[in-house]
Amino acid sequence: MCWTDESYAGAEAARLFSLFMTLSSVAPIAAPVLGGALLAATGSWRPMFWLLAAISVVLAAATWRAVPETLPAERRHAGGLRRTGRAFTTLARDRVFAGYALTVGFAYASLFGYISGSSFALQELYGLTPTQFSLVFALNAAGMIVLGLANARLVRRFPARGLLLAGLVASAVAALALLAAVVLGLGLVALMVPLFLVVATRGLVSSNATVLGVQRAPAAGSASAVLGACMFTGGIVVTPLMALGGEGTALPMVVVVAGGALAALLATGLLTRATRESAPSA
Repeated sequence: MCWTDESYAGAEAARLFSLFMTLSSVAPIAAPVLGGALLAATGSWRPMFWLLAAISVVLAAATWRAVPETLPAERRHAGGLRRTGRAFTTLARDRVFAGYALTVGFAYASLFGYISGSSFALQELYGLTPTQFSLVFALNAAGMIVLGLANARLVRRFPARGLLLAGLVASAVAALALLAAVVLGLGLVALMVPLFLVVATRGLVSSNATVLGVQRAPAAGSASAVLGACMFTGGIVVTPLMALGGEGTALPMVVVVAGGALAALLATGLLTRATRESAPSA
């Protein structure tokens, strides 16, 4: 994943990032639903991989045909591992950029914790049927889409950092309510409302943290590579944690979902206070 286009800046760049990140966030939620439908229709897992291959070919062709190179020729370079390593080291030393990168990573860890654990928790423990679970899954995805699209409009009127903090605070409050609902055994409704809020606020968090991180960095290409890696590293790290805690409890899912939301708030709150300082030089 790479965002290196400098054709847009400021609020317009934030708006486009918001739309892009909304699609990126919804994809891992929609994929299991579509995959389940394809499996039910064909009775085999193989068509899923044929479909993925076909989609990849179409996307590669569309990108080659429709997405031009926007970086001026005089600013291009041959790259190389040494130069790439220096760029990544510069970014890692910037506390503010690191804060936004960690925010993205923790936000996606929370999202993937929900994706990995919600099927078992809601169907096996709370008794939802497959149809009911699909509706709940779709509702949560819709909430994230709505907030992502709303964010694309709001960034024209409000600072991206303010919107990011609003999303993080709302997500953290909902995360605490989610933990309380499971620990105290308050029932399905008490679980579903804060879970919806935690998932939906990804529409405010991911896009704004990403655009702030890219704008902070001296090299947009390197920054986007690091942010993209943080997104999926968060998901890779937390998914095995769903197996901890044993069967018969939703606590592993809730701890990961809530923990990611709270950690994202801490990453932004503690590490990005120096946003008014100048970005590091390349």
